Amino acid sequence: MSSLIEVKNLSFTYRSKDRAPVSIFKDFNLSIEEGDWVSIMGPSGTGKSTLLYLLSGLLKVTSGDVTICHHTFTKLNDEQVSHLRNKNIGLVFQQFYLLPKLTILENILLPIQYDPSANIEEKKEKAHYWAQKMNILSLLDSYPRELSGGQQQRVSIARSLIMDANIILADEPTGSLDEESAHQIIAIFRLLNEMGKTIVVITHDQQVAENARRVISLKNGTIEKEKENRPLGKRAKSNIQEVFSLAEETPHLIKDSLLLAFNNLRSNKLRSFLNTIGIIVGVAAVSSMLTIGSFVKDKILDSFQSLGAGNILVYGHPNFDEKAEDRNKLKFLSFDEESDLATVKRVFKEIKLITPNVNAYRVTAAHGGLQVDDVVLKGTNVQGQFLSPSILQRGVHLSPAHLKNQSAVCIIGANIAKKLFKQTDPLHKVINITQNQTIFTCLVVGVNKSKSSNSNWDQPDNRIILPYNFLMKAVGEQWYSLIHSFTVQVDGSADPIKVSKSLENFFRLKYGSSGNFRSTTDSVLLDKINSFLTLFNFMLIAMAMISLGIGGIGITNMMLISISERLKEIGLSKAVGATNKAMRYQMLAESLLLCTFSGFIGIFISFVFYETALYVATNFVPDLSFSWFINWPAMLVSLTSILLVGLLSGLIPALKAEKLQVIEALRNE
Repeated sequence: MSSLIEVKNLSFTYRSKDRAPVSIFKDFNLSIEEGDWVSIMGPSGTGKSTLLYLLSGLLKVTSGDVTICHHTFTKLNDEQVSHLRNKNIGLVFQQFYLLPKLTILENILLPIQYDPSANIEEKKEKAHYWAQKMNILSLLDSYPRELSGGQQQRVSIARSLIMDANIILADEPTGSLDEESAHQIIAIFRLLNEMGKTIVVITHDQQVAENARRVISLKNGTIEKEKENRPLGKRAKSNIQEVFSLAEETPHLIKDSLLLAFNNLRSNKLRSFLNTIGIIVGVAAVSSMLTIGSFVKDKILDSFQSLGAGNILVYGHPNFDEKAEDRNKLKFLSFDEESDLATVKRVFKEIKLITPNVNAYRVTAAHGGLQVDDVVLKGTNVQGQFLSPSILQRGVHLSPAHLKNQSAVCIIGANIAKKLFKQTDPLHKVINITQNQTIFTCLVVGVNKSKSSNSNWDQPDNRIILPYNFLMKAVGEQWYSLIHSFTVQVDGSADPIKVSKSLENFFRLKYGSSGNFRSTTDSVLLDKINSFLTLFNFMLIAMAMISLGIGGIGITNMMLISISERLKEIGLSKAVGATNKAMRYQMLAESLLLCTFSGFIGIFISFVFYETALYVATNFVPDLSFSWFINWPAMLVSLTSILLVGLLSGLIPALKAEKLQVIEALRNE
């Protein structure tokens, strides 16, 4: 028969607590054939358990080779060694190492969680088969604490066989058992050996040694003597499984990691819930701050827009300093509605609204013996009404028909309506307007809402809006019969400052030096306000992120504590074939699940909070009306934050679990 286990020139040295090197094996050689049963004996400290850990790949050799199932450990990476151990090596420990929160069936099935090619239903059938062989079939739904020591060891043996391992490595399997239980375990090993399993047992029990085919005695890391109890007869052929033909499937690993993480969090409900509070508060703060900040920013900018901020005002006057030698094809006197304003609207596609401006000041408005001084007349077209900060409260806007017919109609400000009409309805009443020596009348067709302004000379409440062509005709003075300015509004994608400069250049090219042109816009102010509000929002977000970060630190601390409490679980998982990648994924999955669960609760709480806050605000702010406000960028940032915090908070625990040494984990439990 071929050698299934081959140890050549093995040397192993470790460092003691004072960092001094301690040599256990030096040029050690051992050969174990397929179907053999070898018991390794010797005094404590001679290296028996260390040899077992070297044969299973749980410890790395210092030099030399260990070959298992025709694969040499030194030629394999950690992941390949884990797969080899999972497929072909079953480990049985003196302390059983059963996980207390798993049922007996779940403990037996533990190794399949780290095999991407395993068929779960087939393995469950196999678990029932070995449970029947071990006489524990009726205990599959029980928990380890409900079993005797002998029963727990039989569970441990069933677990080592669930992957059809052809090598059983047992460390003092009868050391913690009574005599009757020990006899039962020996009988089980005898049966397994007859089935073709290769068995290596570390033992002090003479009965175990007598049942083995071969007994090897170690002393000071060397074979002191070797005894053969009986010749190696013909055995059933064991099944050496190919472990590298199938690469580990990441989707399978992710799915299993999520399932394991969910089960672990569910088994620690109270601790998991307490640690979600920080994440819930942090995510709720991020989402709420972003949403409320965006809402307030939009409302503030809208209020400035309603005051006319962002509009472009273009002025044009004749150049009285024009020199005789200046030759300009066109002379500029004033803007013409058709050749200038209509052309500008066609040339500049970004212009949404445009209106000529005709203004008159030092005006008196009178009706029924009452009058209002310091009135401002504003001549505009239909589009111009929507460039004004005023909002119509009653009546109708100026219509195209009013402009076409140069109708004597007007829309008055709230203060004029209050002073001239007291308790009566101003609509369809005629008011007298006096401007210098000119007197004319207009029919009131609308009343604007009251609107405050910082201007001392142009208050919206003291303003009368008329069709610009009617005002040009009614005032009579030549200055007011000409258009010296117009106002435009551009769409949101255009830069008002660039459009403003382009309009100036357009008229300079058209009229040359015969006119003086300039333009103004409040876009710079809006940009500064926008920058300030954006900075303010970032400050709110930063404070919220601090809260979220604190929650993430809480998750990290919880998981680090959890690792210290789960040393046996992690060590056992690695012993039955869990790779470093699998442990890393499991820790990250726990963190991500916890943060995702907390995050969605936080987003829901945030939604309820800011919608309630906005609703309450509408009851105190007259101009604010409630509407459902969902800020999708805030949702996206919140979800991204959840994933980022989940990954970062799980990273340190994942690295710690990945680097955890199996032997240390099992011994420290």
